[in-house]
Order: sequence, then structure tokens, then C-alpha cells
Amino acid sequence: VGTYELSGDCVTSAYCNANGTCAARACRRDDYPFGYPQEGPFPPKCTHGQFCSDEGDACQDRLPVGSPCQLNRDDQCAPPPNAQELDAYPRNVDGAVCLNFVCMWANVTEGQACVVENTPYIAYTNESEYAFVVSRGNCVKGMYCDAPSKSCMKSKTLGASCSADKECESGNCNESNTCIIPPEAPDSYPSWAYAAVGSADVLAFLLLFATLFTLHYRHREDEMDKRIEYWRQQ
Repeated sequence: VGTYELSGDCVTSAYCNANGTCAARACRRDDYPFGYPQEGPFPPKCTHGQFCSDEGDACQDRLPVGSPCQLNRDDQCAPPPNAQELDAYPRNVDGAVCLNFVCMWANVTEGQACVVENTPYIAYTNESEYAFVVSRGNCVKGMYCDAPSKSCMKSKTLGASCSADKECESGNCNESNTCIIPPEAPDSYPSWAYAAVGSADVLAFLLLFATLFTLHYRHREDEMDKRIEYWRQQ
């Protein structure tokens, strides 16, 4: 249990090579990697079809099914032929997933046997800490790997009862064990709300136009009355 952050004796911009010597990282994953000056220089990013390991020692070709991979590094695994169909980021990358440190494809359908990976983490607050578990599987989109039965089940809709985030289509199971909208989801409103707001805008514009027209008309009438009175007195 912990953060699982890669740590070692070398500074963050270096890794420990096979000779037990700290060497400068040869690649990076992020646009602005941690441990470097804001202005760089940075090691290069890998090309399409390759990945940079957690150590950052070199760019490597993505690995075939059954190969060892690093924790949460789905991008290290080679995609299946139908990658576009199976892709469900962030649950997998191009239809490939690294579970229990082994590359596999997320292509298991409903009712079939699946592989599950449960990883405990520690989260920290201002006053305490608590543990939570991230559970992942190799089921297709719209399914989740049920831990007790080790089989793929259909994801649950909003309002359904749940016991883990992975069971919900929204990816968010609250403390009341109910699937809810995730906090990062944009707000959505029914069609009638947009119609009401649009109608209110139109009415407000018409009211403003009528008010300005009336004020202008009255001003012109007052000016005309003044001119008529002036001409009469001449």
C-alpha cells in the first residue's frame, strides 16, 4: 500500500543503469517532466509505437501480449488489430491493458472469464490518511470484471447500486453505493431549459427595444412641442 512512485538513489533527472551508476534519462513521457528546469533542456519523447519506461532509460517498441509491463503502464503494451473498437481510455490504451504486470488486450465480453487487478493506495488529507483500492480488468467497453466471479458484467447506469467505481458507466460510485455523475462531468440541462433561456433573451431584447423606442419617441415629441411653441411666439 502506498503511492507506488518510482524511487531510487539517483536524482529525478537520472536513472540507475545496469552498472549501478546514475545516468541521465534518455527519454520522457510528459511534455514537462518533473525534476527539470522549466526552460529545459528535456530528453526526447518517444515516437508513435514506442514507449518510455518509468526509468526513462530508452525508447522501446510496445510489447506483445504476455510480456511483462510496469504498473499502470497500458501504453507499454502493443494494441490489438481492432484497437479503435476496443480503445476506452483511461481504462485502457488503444485496447491494450497492463494487469498484474502482464500485457493483455481488453477484449473479454460479457459472461467470459476475465483478469482483475486490485491495487491499494493511500490518500492523504490535512488531518488524516485513508486507503482506497483501484480495480481494473480486461473487459470490453461497457463491461467490468467482477472480482468474486472473475467474469465480465455489464456496467451499471446512473442510480444503480454499486460497490466500486469500475461497476458504473460513469466510473463514479459514491459513499451511498450508488452510481452518480462524476464531479468532472460538465453540467447538462434539458431542452426546455435552453428554450426558456432563449425565449427570455428574445423577450428581454424586445422589451429593451420597446423602452428605447418609447423614450426616443417621447423625446422627439417634447422637442417638436418646444419648436411649435417657439414658432407661435415669433
